[in-house]
Parts: sequence; structure tokens; C-alpha cells
Amino acid sequence: MRRMSGTSRVSCVGAIVWGAFLFSFTATAATPLIIPHVADGGVWQTTIVLTNTTASPASASLSFFQETSGNATQAWNLTFVENVNAQSLSIGAGSTLFLHSTGTAAATAQGWGEMTADSGVVVYVIFTSRVPGQSAQQGTVSAGSSGTRILMPFDNTSGLVGAIGIANTGGTPIAISVNIRTSNGAVTQGTLPTIPTQGHAAFVISQQFPATAGLGGLAEFYVSSGAFSAIALSYNVSSGAFSSAPVYVQSGPPIITGSSSGGGGGNGNVVYAGLAIGKTTNGAGFPPLTPELTEFVGGQFGVYTAAGWALPYAGPTVGG
Repeated sequence: MRRMSGTSRVSCVGAIVWGAFLFSFTATAATPLIIPHVADGGVWQTTIVLTNTTASPASASLSFFQETSGNATQAWNLTFVENVNAQSLSIGAGSTLFLHSTGTAAATAQGWGEMTADSGVVVYVIFTSRVPGQSAQQGTVSAGSSGTRILMPFDNTSGLVGAIGIANTGGTPIAISVNIRTSNGAVTQGTLPTIPTQGHAAFVISQQFPATAGLGGLAEFYVSSGAFSAIALSYNVSSGAFSSAPVYVQSGPPIITGSSSGGGGGNGNVVYAGLAIGKTTNGAGFPPLTPELTEFVGGQFGVYTAAGWALPYAGPTVGG
């Protein structure tokens, strides 16, 4: 067992906790499926594993979007050790294809991706973190499809913190409205800052909506036009344990109604959390992060004081 202190301790825990980011889903013909996070370089490497579960050859296409600034992205020609054209992949009957990003750049590049494949193709993505002096680490998180309304249960009790990462998968900028009902029956309402076309944002629920600190509940994210995809995360501040949490893509009008109790969010004062694996990116409407502890969840997750978490902070233990 080895203990670290301050920012270094939390940073290493985040790298270890997020480590390799794994999820799986089944593809249907010509249906884009979203990979909310991709990271390469620094301590990160991405492995994408595609399996053809049918008795016939299948095709798949992968497209990636690299984060730049202002929560925007650009087309990303992510390169793989296998030297393949990711947008034109062939998978033999009953076969598996492994694609390893090079992971050799000094700086971490990050973004998100999508896959279109024939029916019967399944895929999972592994993000591997190799921190000097530590073994390569792994963790898991579920993927989500695109929609206009997404429900996210969250638990900010007993030392846990809920967070969400969002990718704008539509063709126009989106302003996402948020309704939250906490376990005490209170309703919080707000609107996130505009996320550019194919852009990305992520935040800690209790930071964006302080009324949720120390409570569980259900968050509802929705747009009147466009589409987005999301993943939810649950992080144990004290132990550093990290896991995925479900999100539910829905249709129809919002289901959480009532008078808002406040709690932030309406004025766009989001604490930008990155989920931007390996570094912090500050975007338009997502203010720069301020002092002291750097929490890593899927990269540099945020810089918060213990009071900012609204939870007693106890530094995680590395190595057991």
C-alpha cells in the first residue's frame, strides 16, 4: 500500500480509476452508435475491439472528433498500430478485429467517436492508462445512444458524486434544458451553455446544481431540436472507486415538472469537468477551474476544494 498526498494523490487515483474505459454495444445496419470519449497520447491508449457475431462477412466504419477549444471538435484521423482505414473496415465471419491507437504522442488528444456497422457487429472500447511507476489500469463505463431526452439517476450521498458527459451528435448547436427532482422532492431547473455542433461538455451534478449536493435523484436532460448522447459516472470521493451509472434515452415531453427550488444551472455557470481524458478543457460558458484539489475521473475531472464537493474529503489510498 502506498499513500500520496494532495493533488498528486488524487491525480494518480483518477488515472488509475479511469484507466481503461470499456463499454460494449450491439450495432445495427447503418445506425451510428456513439463512443462518448476517445483519448490517445500522454499516458493514454485506446483499443477498439469489433466482433462479427454472424456467419457472413461484415463492414464497419469508425469516425472520430477531436476536441479543440470552446467545447468544439474537428475531424480526427485517429491512427492505429494496425495501419487500417478506420472508415472502411472488413470483419470476417465469426471474427474479431483489434485496433490499437498508437498512444505515443507526448500530449493527450481527446474527443469522441461514432461507429456505423452491419447488423451483428458488436464492439467495445478499452482506454488504457499507463502511469509511470504504476501498472496499466482498467475501469468500465456504459455507452449511450443519441436522443432528444435522456434521464440520469444520480447518487450524491455517502461520499458519492454523480457526473455526466455529453456529446452533441446533431448537425446544429444545442442548448440542453435540465430538470432535476431530488430525493427530498425538490425540483431544480436550468439550461446548460450552448454546446457547438459535434461538441462536448461534462460536469459534476452537484457542482452545476448545488441543490443536489448530498442527495440522490433523477436528472432529465432534453432539447427541442437536435440530438445528443450521454454517459453517467459515479465516483467515490474518499476511496477513488469509479463506476458507470445508467442513462435512459427517452422520447416525448419532459416528465419532471414543478416549481424550481433554484440550485444553479440557469445562468450557464457550469463548472466544466472535462471527462476530457488527460487534461482540462475550458469552453465557452464553461468557466476555468479554480483551486485546489484536482479530481480525475476520465481524465482531469475538475479542480475543487473539499467544500466545493460538499462532502468531507479524505484522500484516496493508492494500491489497496
